[in-house]
Amino acid sequence: MVVRHQVAISARSYAVAWAAEELGPQHPALLAPLHEDDTPLAGRIERAVAELERSRLFDRRGGLHGDLLTTFQLLARPSIEFYGWIATERPPANFSAVAAARGNDAVLAVLNGDALTLTPLRPDANARALVDLLPRTPPAHAQSITAPASDLGTGTAHGPDEVFAGLSPPQTGSPAAGAIRRLDAAPRTAAAQFYVAVRDASGRRHRNPYPLNVRDLPDGRWFVQHTNSSGQIWVTAAPASPQSLTARLDEIRRGLR
Repeated sequence: MVVRHQVAISARSYAVAWAAEELGPQHPALLAPLHEDDTPLAGRIERAVAELERSRLFDRRGGLHGDLLTTFQLLARPSIEFYGWIATERPPANFSAVAAARGNDAVLAVLNGDALTLTPLRPDANARALVDLLPRTPPAHAQSITAPASDLGTGTAHGPDEVFAGLSPPQTGSPAAGAIRRLDAAPRTAAAQFYVAVRDASGRRHRNPYPLNVRDLPDGRWFVQHTNSSGQIWVTAAPASPQSLTARLDEIRRGLR
């Protein structure tokens, strides 16, 4: 069973415990360095043990609490995962999160600075849990726009440092492409990039090749999504509500199976 209530630990203790349990690579959205300073390994371990003991998540005789270990094991190899990076300007924040599920177990993990917060979820609530991390912003009052990606010069950039990345200068364009470029150039107060991944019966991981982008602009929230239709990549920008974003993420998940 995963953690039964919300748990917060330092990123340092998370990194030490993860390495000690030999769980393999950390999730790409939950990267926390094990060697973040010059403290000897023994000192880092003792500091992590002391913190986890205070939270009743570690026992010197029994080791890591079983629920926390199960949670880490789930994050190491989830069957279904919704994850991404979120950046806001008011207030300034830049954090990442994973909503992961396997069987009847599900958890939301948020890495924000030096804190990792773990919250149990219903397995069917993963996509909405990730969406609910966004600031409260109404959807834009506008119609959706679709244009060929070739008219926009878009790539496949992703990651926490590229949440606010713009589009490449196009060589040609259509009216729809021009409208999307104007959206891209508009000032924004928040942005996010969301990914979905699933594992098949053999354990192979499949992830959507393009992120679902979210942008909070002066006229409200938009999502921007790449889709592949008959070998051609299209870009769609549309007003985004919590319901539409959740539906898009679930649609992406179904397409990966």
